[in-house]
Amino acid sequence: MDLYRIFLPLSSNFFQHNEEYSERLPGPALAPYVRCFWGTAGARLRRSGGDLVIPDTCMDLIFEINYTTNAVRSRFCALDDSAYLTASSHSNELCATFGIRFYAWSAVCFAEDSLSDSMRTVSDPMQFFPKLCRAIEPVLPELPTLSARAQFAETMLLAALKPDRMRPDALNALYAMIARRGSVRTREIAAAACLSERQLERTLRAATGAPPKMLSSLIRHQLVYRALVEGRFDPMDAVARFGYADQSHLIRDFRRFHSMTPNEALKRIRAR
Repeated sequence: MDLYRIFLPLSSNFFQHNEEYSERLPGPALAPYVRCFWGTAGARLRRSGGDLVIPDTCMDLIFEINYTTNAVRSRFCALDDSAYLTASSHSNELCATFGIRFYAWSAVCFAEDSLSDSMRTVSDPMQFFPKLCRAIEPVLPELPTLSARAQFAETMLLAALKPDRMRPDALNALYAMIARRGSVRTREIAAAACLSERQLERTLRAATGAPPKMLSSLIRHQLVYRALVEGRFDPMDAVARFGYADQSHLIRDFRRFHSMTPNEALKRIRAR
């Protein structure tokens, strides 16, 4: 489970740290499985919407906490391959959002069912995480800060963790994708995992909900995005480094997953 050491996906709002959105890293024991805890800093009147969400090769277990009514609503957002804007939400009640962001390979280690066919879905988390949700949800209204929620959730996650739910051959397949920067054929991934292409498809769908070709594309996009964020992005160099046919192919692929060109994404980051 050391993939997190070589692949740290970024959300579209990773650079934010304010009352509306911030991220908290997990402790060492959960670092291979949880990318971050995230959400609003505390209880506040909800005035949100219009935030950009991009495919970050992660899955999110999200809790909407209403401190006025002591009610909690939750949802599970599986892997997605398209960008979108969140819907506007306004309320005169004190609310907070709390999210647990899993890596593509790690959500299954807390799930009680296969993640097959979960891609592009937003579902009731009781389908996949019933025990975990029943342990976390009742306590959240008692926790007023993001740090307190993260600390409590970390304890519950460690109790629910089942590392053997992730098969080594699936991890080998994902490593092959990351090592080749997402530019790798399905048959090469299958060979690296010592599986047939059909076995590879079934194994990755059960573990992540997504087929190998889509996972490779999402990983490549994230690596391009990180290069952009870290100031290591030159279009011509990126074409060769990430296996694109030409510069137009790179920009078209980036826009497909990010809803904007690399230059537009960079301007958005700098504007914040």
